[in-house]
Amino acid sequence: MKPMKIFYYLIYILFMVSLLLFNCKKKDTVEISDAEAEDLGRLTQDKKVALVQSYWTNYQWGIDIEKGFLEGMNISPDVLYKEPANEEGLGIKRDITLKVDDANVDVLIICMDTKRRSDEAWKVESTELSIKKLDAFKPDVVILADDNAQKYLGKKIVNKYPIVFNGVNSEYTEYYSKTDQVTGLHERMNFAETSKLFLTIFPNVKTMIMLTDFTETSKPVVDQFKNADLTFSKTEAFSFEQFGDYKAKVTSLQGQKDTGIAIFNLNFKDSTQEQAIAWTLQNSKLPEMTFQSNTVMGGLLLTSAVSGTAHGKEAARIAISILKGKKANDIPVSIPTKGDVIVNQARADMLNIKIPAEILNAASIYKELDTLKK
Repeated sequence: MKPMKIFYYLIYILFMVSLLLFNCKKKDTVEISDAEAEDLGRLTQDKKVALVQSYWTNYQWGIDIEKGFLEGMNISPDVLYKEPANEEGLGIKRDITLKVDDANVDVLIICMDTKRRSDEAWKVESTELSIKKLDAFKPDVVILADDNAQKYLGKKIVNKYPIVFNGVNSEYTEYYSKTDQVTGLHERMNFAETSKLFLTIFPNVKTMIMLTDFTETSKPVVDQFKNADLTFSKTEAFSFEQFGDYKAKVTSLQGQKDTGIAIFNLNFKDSTQEQAIAWTLQNSKLPEMTFQSNTVMGGLLLTSAVSGTAHGKEAARIAISILKGKKANDIPVSIPTKGDVIVNQARADMLNIKIPAEILNAASIYKELDTLKK
């Protein structure tokens, strides 16, 4: 073969390899662009979508997910503030219809209430009740929010309905097979962003201690925290089942000036999260960071929080693409990374901490200590 032909032949091979690698590159997000949505065609047949929340409707993370879901489905936000009907212990919102292209889409919202009622018997019962509601409704796609819904409900309905999960801390393969008609969004705490925010205010803190409960939701988060590449000299994590053990640990840390605490869920067997946060505010002088917006509203100092609204909105968009014919397991599972910076100014004042203006200008500011008002 002549040298020039060999040269052109090699150029052709390099071009084809580059093209193949480009086409095989996995998407970082599952957001459907306008062009992609148009490619899926118009929806012409009436459909049904169910959203199943692991928790009750007054839980802030769940409120944010429902808000994003309603925005993504173009449903009136008035639905968000509608008190659910209590049907055998489940929270139910029904008679919700929206227009997608040329079709009507009916929506059913179920709240399993597995945080307030955390005993195993209720989790099993709420699962069976939810299955009955879903089978009567006959949805074309089911959105399941948070780990409990996957663990108890998802496994039992995955062969009946396409599933879009969100707010999931564990790997989704703990609940489903990769061949199942399942896709969705993992929830990963913004450890790096929140730590960077914290150290901007407290550069002398060398040790960060994570404190949380011992629940299914918290276990994978603790593992992720231990493996996170943070800039503290030392990190440790402790999980507790009893409120008294948590109190003892927080008390033992007081006076350690180079130490901060990172708080995740505090739903102990003998107390509520609100009670635990209220006690912390009254008994701890250590600066704290957290990873959820609801705990900052409760009174903790700051976060760069995972957005429940973003989770709900993306889940709705994915659901619409499935209604239009796309298979769930053809849509990549993703991890939203954008955090919402939130600072509790009342807690900063309580600790005599001055928050830099550049942080305040970029943050949402909360000025109440909600758990101390109850």
